[in-house]
Amino acid sequence: MNIRAYTPQEYICGQYTADMIAASEKAGYKAYFAAVMFSDGTGHALVSFKSTVFGTTSWYFFEPQTNKLITPETLKYVLNQNMGKTVTGVNIYGYFDDAGDKDPATWQFAYPLYSKNY
Repeated sequence: MNIRAYTPQEYICGQYTADMIAASEKAGYKAYFAAVMFSDGTGHALVSFKSTVFGTTSWYFFEPQTNKLITPETLKYVLNQNMGKTVTGVNIYGYFDDAGDKDPATWQFAYPLYSKNY
């Protein structure tokens, strides 16, 4: 069940991601902020989780507009299909600070944990 729905210009991907990170922490899970870059210079935010099994680490993403699971291997294809844009890269950050601002373009990010260029 969605508590808040993605609403362009009102409740956007970055805000959804920040809320999901906070909710995950309360539930005992560690979530991360994933920033996607597109070839047209725009971006998109995804919620990310890390899984480590037998020493192998995998990253998983959740799309805020659909709540669908995405992997690093499917990210480029899924976002191209859903948003009609070409993905050029994704970074997962261990820290972000929104400073109470609703515009993710002004947020500060640090500690990149994962980076992939497409």
